[in-house]
Amino acid sequence: MKTFATLALPFLAFLLTFFPQSGESAYTRGYASSSTTAERSRQGSVLHSFDKEKGYEVVIKLEDAFGEVGEDLKLIKDLAADMRVVKALLEDVSQDVKELRQLGPDTENLIEGSNTDRRVSQHSFSSGRNRTPPYRPQWEVSLPKLNCAELRLSGQKRSGVYSIQPDRTQATFETYCDMTTDGGGWTVIQRRGVLNVPKAVRENFYRTWKEYENGFGSVRSDYWLGLDKIFMLTQDCSHELIVNVTGWDNTSKFARYGRFNISGKQDSYRLAIANYTGNAGDGLLQHNKMRFSTYDKQNDQNGDENCAELYRGAWWYKDCFWSNLNGEYSDDGANGVMPTRSGMEWSSRHFYSYMKTEMKIRPKC
Repeated sequence: MKTFATLALPFLAFLLTFFPQSGESAYTRGYASSSTTAERSRQGSVLHSFDKEKGYEVVIKLEDAFGEVGEDLKLIKDLAADMRVVKALLEDVSQDVKELRQLGPDTENLIEGSNTDRRVSQHSFSSGRNRTPPYRPQWEVSLPKLNCAELRLSGQKRSGVYSIQPDRTQATFETYCDMTTDGGGWTVIQRRGVLNVPKAVRENFYRTWKEYENGFGSVRSDYWLGLDKIFMLTQDCSHELIVNVTGWDNTSKFARYGRFNISGKQDSYRLAIANYTGNAGDGLLQHNKMRFSTYDKQNDQNGDENCAELYRGAWWYKDCFWSNLNGEYSDDGANGVMPTRSGMEWSSRHFYSYMKTEMKIRPKC
């Protein structure tokens, strides 16, 4: 619009300058019969000056009018562009909701927003000539799975390390997911003996209360997930537990429990266990309703002697144990036999420390 006004101004000025001097027809001829040549010259000069000033006023008014119209048109154009952006965003949200509803009724709370963690990784509502059509904002919708069971339901079939978020108010964390045993979906909470390395460089499980609370080790090898994380996983519904033990002859056995939960920090992560089946023996029956103990925090019922300190482990000790899977790792003689009961024992096989152990849980709700 500014270009039009800039061109029109000198052009109209030229016309106003030219026509009065070459005889502005009817208007100037009206003075010819009653005026002298000098008088006509003076009147023509005044008329020319008057018309030129009026012309400039007209040009300025036109310029202002076209400028206002141009601004209005630009605003309308920008508004239309932004409306296209909003439409695209709404289409993305609608598609996300459809995908969530397809996962089943358990996602209704997520759709309503009570447990939603939605992040806009990149967006722009700027408008103008710099927009490259067609414009579509990039959305990253992040809804971490609560556990390995949800990952399995979502189509993950390969066992490995995944990020989960059992508590939407807490950060995500990594764990190993078993996606093959009995349909998969198992969250591994303890694992030992994965790597064939000497005892001196294996993960140390004789740890403090704080370390057992937070977790330690590597989820890609030997690790303890952490009491606080196990509580987050089991607090809302009952879980089942599988304990796998493998001897030095590579013979594997299992113990399966139809109920597994632990309480929170205020109750020292008390164990609730029931409904044993399997061929490894019931190594947790004695430990039911016991609180967790470490060498620096005794919660057992063994008087002045701390079971965790006596047997160099950390567990739901009573007085003291029928299982001690967080005890010392021993490969002495490659037969698992230990002179003391401080090894990775399970059930009635005393003085025998297993080569490999794994504990994994899956929700029943």
